[in-house]
Amino acid sequence: MRLYHYSSTLYQELLTRTRSRNLSQEEQKVGIDRAKKWNQPGSYNDHISFFFDPIPVEVIGKLFGPWHHTWFDGNKLFEYVVDTKDLADNILYDVVESPQLVKMLDETEWQDNDTFVKAFFQKERAMKLKEGLLGNSRAGLDKQIRYFMGGTEAAYRAARQRPDAEENKDKYAASVPHLMLYPATGAIKIETTNTVVIGKPGRKPLKLAMESLLSHQL
Repeated sequence: MRLYHYSSTLYQELLTRTRSRNLSQEEQKVGIDRAKKWNQPGSYNDHISFFFDPIPVEVIGKLFGPWHHTWFDGNKLFEYVVDTKDLADNILYDVVESPQLVKMLDETEWQDNDTFVKAFFQKERAMKLKEGLLGNSRAGLDKQIRYFMGGTEAAYRAARQRPDAEENKDKYAASVPHLMLYPATGAIKIETTNTVVIGKPGRKPLKLAMESLLSHQL
């Protein structure tokens, strides 16, 4: 099964922040300590984010408008496609912004203190484990992909109609289910790379895009 990652930078493989930015031991420790404090599955520095579907490139720029840092018409991105068969059997995964979590947040009167936040994250983790949204197996991951695939565009449209849409206008995928993977090696193999332009239909395999560019330069 396939997952999708987007960036304005061309990569040969996808790397976590720990791998790609050569983080110091102190920077790594800060990430690990924060994850432990808030009962998160892993350090933010050790994850790579993915979507369950290709981004709806024709409409997402219209949903956000020209002020967004990434989802604006005309922005050129690389679309990295990953096949889950290339992942470790015990890959740590975490589905974020799921409908279950959004519902929990909507029903919660948030309090900005450590005691409350810790209790909420414990409740969130228990819910995720129960629903299979958090796990350590490729089989469990594939099950989540099958459940969420095909719903990304609808989720974006619904998110832009929420009362907190303006508050979240600068985020990548608030209230849109997506995925955080924590590869033990810090790297994930890329199956194929495409080029996309926000606001324009279709996607072009990187090889064809490069051949087209070279032909125009000759």
